Amino acid sequence: MTTVAKLITHLQTHFHPNDCIAAPIWRVDDVLERAEDLGHNISLPQAETVIHALHTDHDASLGITWETIEYYL
Repeated sequence: MTTVAKLITHLQTHFHPNDCIAAPIWRVDDVLERAEDLGHNISLPQAETVIHALHTDHDASLGITWETIEYYL
């Protein structure tokens, strides 16, 4: 599972501090809120599983969107 600490280490290792990047960040709270909006009652571990799937399995040509989150929910 990716964490903020792992992401910081990755960025510090692979990028120069002044590099310009685009990095949208999706959080477990985003998944929980969207699940609630859709009428799904999911647990924190289930939301973490969705975040992990979004990080490792999404189609990079499409990116991660609300629709992607809905698919994994």
